[in-house]
Amino acid sequence: MTAGEKIKRDDVIMSERAFAFVPVYENYPDDTIDTDCQNCAKVNIVSFPCYECYKATYCSTKCRKDHEAIHSVECFGYKRNLWYYIGIAHLSVRTFLSGFPELVERLENDTTITTLPELWRKTLDLCNDESFRYGRVLRLVSNFEKMSESTDFIRYSLTATMLTVYLRENTKFFDQLPPVCEKILENRYNWEIFVGSLIMLHMGQLVSNGHSITDLRTTLASEIDCLDSHNMMVKVGKLHCYVRSTRIFTGIFPRISMLNHSCNPNVRNNFDRDQLTLSATRPIAKEAEIFNCYGPSFKLMSTVDRRKGLREQYCFE
Repeated sequence: MTAGEKIKRDDVIMSERAFAFVPVYENYPDDTIDTDCQNCAKVNIVSFPCYECYKATYCSTKCRKDHEAIHSVECFGYKRNLWYYIGIAHLSVRTFLSGFPELVERLENDTTITTLPELWRKTLDLCNDESFRYGRVLRLVSNFEKMSESTDFIRYSLTATMLTVYLRENTKFFDQLPPVCEKILENRYNWEIFVGSLIMLHMGQLVSNGHSITDLRTTLASEIDCLDSHNMMVKVGKLHCYVRSTRIFTGIFPRISMLNHSCNPNVRNNFDRDQLTLSATRPIAKEAEIFNCYGPSFKLMSTVDRRKGLREQYCFE
């Protein structure tokens, strides 16, 4: 992605809301109530939890109701603590659940699809339409071709199969498919294959394109000895230890994901709930490339460590 015009330092370059996001569960044991909203990403809330599982939390009854279509599919998984242990696969499911209704709407008037391969090709063809928001996610790279013989590929396929079985056996998802789905493919088993394929595709995409949504959180003073015992104020030079940038959610921002990586990027990220804004860290000339940092920074890691991290997660150096 290149600059269409000259950009000054601190200029806002672009802003995007997450297509989907899920909590980072390592911040909370599975027996506590979260304090962040799963619908609007508001943090430090007075929680309105789900009546059934008490695990998914919201900042208001409105957000709880607005998220009902997605949470009704995930609720049983929360009761069994499933989502706490499958990492990025939870975001894969939520990305699918967020985009599937829009996909079905696009396919509704198509009478040319009669087989599963045709359905898959048509879905990928729709990605070229910029107004198709789910399509922006579907066209992101998955890097499967670079891991075809690795254990990662096998693990993703098994996880996608397990999650498809979860949708079939523990939810009403396939029982409540829109009527148009039966017109496109009569055999429900074909829809199970299609759904599992999309979930697996998202796993590969999210490993390479997922973003950590962060917030400043205080740490336990007893763990880092940062408070003065006389007045309980933060000690001089310890504020950066007491307040830390903490991963709250993991989300997918399909447009911002198009930026290439640099260990010395020319943008910085700023999160406001589920909205990510990029600002220039230095002047950027017209037609110069805009770079983001995927994590490995030259300020914090050696060249060897940066290359190793990029190769293992993003399949490039």
